[in-house]
Amino acid sequence: MDTKMKKRKLFCLPHAGASATLYLQCEKYLDGGEIIPLDPPGRGRRMSEPLCETIEEVVADLKAQVVSHLSPDDDFTFYGHSMGALLIYELLHEMMRDGMRLPSHIFISGRNSPSVPQRTRLHKLSGQMFIDRIMNIGGTSKEFFENPVLVKLYVPIMKTDLKIVETYRHPKREALLPVNISCFYAPDDPCISLKSVEKWARLTSGTFRMHYFEGNHFFIFYEFENMVRIMEETLSTVDEPIPY
Repeated sequence: MDTKMKKRKLFCLPHAGASATLYLQCEKYLDGGEIIPLDPPGRGRRMSEPLCETIEEVVADLKAQVVSHLSPDDDFTFYGHSMGALLIYELLHEMMRDGMRLPSHIFISGRNSPSVPQRTRLHKLSGQMFIDRIMNIGGTSKEFFENPVLVKLYVPIMKTDLKIVETYRHPKREALLPVNISCFYAPDDPCISLKSVEKWARLTSGTFRMHYFEGNHFFIFYEFENMVRIMEETLSTVDEPIPY
């Protein structure tokens, strides 16, 4: 095995309402390498910290975490689902602004291009109406929402995350991301559309590739092994980082 592959760090970012630590279960499928979950404040191991209210706050926090984990010779990449994909996009632009080294390839899923406005306003719903809409999307069991302690913890995180996502406005930028992008896509995902996902290709000066899966918005829970396999196959042939 290439020694570079053994040193690779896979930074994982969470979807709305979740902790990126859920991706630690993917480590058993890695042929070497390390998964590093990047959680913003208020979730996972950082549950006691106050939630970030803006995407700028979240990105600043994530960038500081990346800096703390990277050494000059580290090979690294990013994966994010749904909100996590949006956070990667903004994080990479922030890293570019600071002249930081970027990965040659990133992986995303469950998210329309950031250039496509979000039409939903779920964060404005309250009570059972909010819970019903979240349950319809999937990813969280009915039993979870029957536990008042868990609901009390979860709903504020989910609403704060959704507000960040649903009020996001794509900045007018001339610079494209100098990275290659692979997207894991499920046609039955009710939260996105193929036409809007394909617009990611307009945001990069690198390549954009689609990998198709069966399932809904949370198909990833059943496809971790296949996703990691695709990541490793892709990264084994990737060229040097694209200059910017």
